Amino acid sequence: MDRCQIIDEKIQEGQKMIYQNDKRAEGCDIWLIAWEEIKELFYADFAKDIMDLSKRYNWTSRSKWFDPMIDFIKSLRMELYNAGNLIDPSYHCKRITFCQELLRWCGDDDEFIIETRCDLAEAHYMSGDIAAGEKLFAELIHDEPNYEEAYVSWFDCCMSAHDKPRYEKAEEIILSAYENYHIRYYQGILDRIIDLYKKLDKPDKVREFTDVLIEIDEYEKRQRRMFLESLDEMDFSRKNPN
Repeated sequence: MDRCQIIDEKIQEGQKMIYQNDKRAEGCDIWLIAWEEIKELFYADFAKDIMDLSKRYNWTSRSKWFDPMIDFIKSLRMELYNAGNLIDPSYHCKRITFCQELLRWCGDDDEFIIETRCDLAEAHYMSGDIAAGEKLFAELIHDEPNYEEAYVSWFDCCMSAHDKPRYEKAEEIILSAYENYHIRYYQGILDRIIDLYKKLDKPDKVREFTDVLIEIDEYEKRQRRMFLESLDEMDFSRKNPN
């Protein structure tokens, strides 16, 4: 049995453990064994990065919509987070190690790299190393100021801090996201601003940003209505000339 087949079987075993047997920690442990085998393929120059590895073997697919290797890597990042939150905090440390290693083999896919950097910052924060987490979040936002998930993840970390929620820092982060023209109308940002001001018992602020959310919703409804009206006015019975 070659190494790729072993890895593929380990990935399927881990998926069954997590998604069918509801044994998240055990499934993550199996997946981390698969990851160790994947690293050996990189060291042996079988593939240069994750994207390249996807093409080197006919990996078993969980869904026709996703690349199986990329799906595995993203699922492992997510399930290590879940295991750390729900079962054993030590899995946050395992997630740190995994993300640090993964950054070596992300290839040149910018989105994949940014997501991994965000997960790494979050994992540091969730492990209790708040200073390291904040440093990594700040660096990511400096490099990618329009990546809304960095603001959202950092905000969520502040709101669920180990000792007590860090409301002042959370407010600073989420308002800086809102002030960014490119993402200020991202619903996840507005939802969090409203939730924060509810917790801080600031009804005027809640109303202010709720009005913004309503305005956006009304704008999107108008745009959708105009689009549908334009479709109604078009004559699809006529054939376009060749």
